[in-house]
Amino acid sequence: MKHDLVAVGGSFETIHAGHEKLFEAAFKSGKKILLGLTTDEFIRKNKGKHYSTYEKRKKNLEKFIGKKMNSTEIFPLSDFHGPAAFSREIQAVIASEETEGRVRQINEMRKKNGLKQLELIIVPIECAEDLLPISCERIFAGKISRKGKRLKQIKITVGSANPTKVNGARNAARKIFKGMKIEVRGVKVDSGVHKQPYEHATIAGAVNRACAAFKKTNADYGIGLESGLFEFMGRRLDLQFCAVFDGKEATIGNSMGFEVPEKLMELIEAHDLDANEAFEMLTGVKNVGKQKGMIHVFSKGLAKREHMTEQALLCAFIPRIMKAKKIL
Repeated sequence: MKHDLVAVGGSFETIHAGHEKLFEAAFKSGKKILLGLTTDEFIRKNKGKHYSTYEKRKKNLEKFIGKKMNSTEIFPLSDFHGPAAFSREIQAVIASEETEGRVRQINEMRKKNGLKQLELIIVPIECAEDLLPISCERIFAGKISRKGKRLKQIKITVGSANPTKVNGARNAARKIFKGMKIEVRGVKVDSGVHKQPYEHATIAGAVNRACAAFKKTNADYGIGLESGLFEFMGRRLDLQFCAVFDGKEATIGNSMGFEVPEKLMELIEAHDLDANEAFEMLTGVKNVGKQKGMIHVFSKGLAKREHMTEQALLCAFIPRIMKAKKIL
């Protein structure tokens, strides 16, 4: 059953695939649409200088909406809440996941004013083929099209100068962004944790590296990779964790793991070494972590560290793939 009146608002500078989903939900939910279009003053205070005038954006909206304008009223929106905070006629608000927090504030305001709560219809964020949200800002920058096609090279920075980590990340990125141009490079950053991390410190180190790599370069994604020791049923396993940071949130994943020999653990704990230092002391082999890794030696060449990095990064991207492809 449709509501008599629903509200939706935004700046609608460039009407993209995400906006299309928003309007689709609005027309499906309401007989009449009250469409708040942000004023030029609102834009100056809260957005950026790239936005068009109110009148130009309004004309573009009218053209896009077409015949459905007979059930749509466009009005100037000068704040984040508009008439939805006090109107008795509006029955529902349509919003994207990105603005969900603000529309929930509307119901809080209505509660204080003794008004009936609105139905909040939240539309999932629409992602581009690079798995990042479609936005006017990214369209302005020429990175994506209105439909979400990637137009520029995807830049990925790994928070490490270790070639095995960079190569492993590159292999994974080629699978994730198949057919797209990518650039993967490494930069030296501080993990912020002990040289031989245990348990949760390993994950913290990966997140720290991802955030530092993102901030240090003009990348689309910052990648953090950290190997650590985890205890399972009285045994120590070596696992590599990956964190992927896009400037707003970090997603994590981990690689296959292998049991660390007792002799190696004794050296690590007795001399406060990291696993690679202990391995060198035990075998005389230097810089194994920058080559094929201990896993390559222990498995007699069946696996190598690059594989661990590739697995960890692929797993860290799974939440992003699920969100972009709307899986579950």
